[in-house]
Amino acid sequence: MATQDSLVSNESLRSQLYSISDDPELSLREKQRQVLELGRQALDVSTAHIQHQRDDDTHEVLAASARRRRRSLKG
Repeated sequence: MATQDSLVSNESLRSQLYSISDDPELSLREKQRQVLELGRQALDVSTAHIQHQRDDDTHEVLAASARRRRRSLKG
């Protein structure tokens, strides 16, 4: 059974997704970027993508998001 915190978190996530998708000021590309970033963070994964299956053997990646790795400076 879901905890109260997870229900609030899910509702917040859903609200943010609706807000992004309903924003007339954002381009489709920016909406995709923001939704992927939000989902990637919510699921705590390093990458996310939107893909379209063109036929039985071909998938086309329409948008992607990845966690940026910090570069270490060697002195």
